[in-house]
Amino acid sequence: MMLTFTTDWSGASHIQNIFIDQLSTEFEADIDSLKFDYKTTDSDKLDYFSVNTIPTTMLLKERKVVGFWEGLTSKNRIRKVIEANLD
Repeated sequence: MMLTFTTDWSGASHIQNIFIDQLSTEFEADIDSLKFDYKTTDSDKLDYFSVNTIPTTMLLKERKVVGFWEGLTSKNRIRKVIEANLD
């Protein structure tokens, strides 16, 4: 499961969303992806996932965080962690 927290007022969020959309298509059979808008996400969820920076992207495997990126992160960097955690 890949979770991404972005917002519409952030240029980095727009770019991160493009990367996440491309990776979601590339790994469609292997991972699910959820996006959250920072403006409309309740603070309990943001606290639970330790979201302090926009954008924030995380990869979970078996309910454990195996990848956590704050700020704009390259598609290649995220792809490497996804590939390393495929069964």
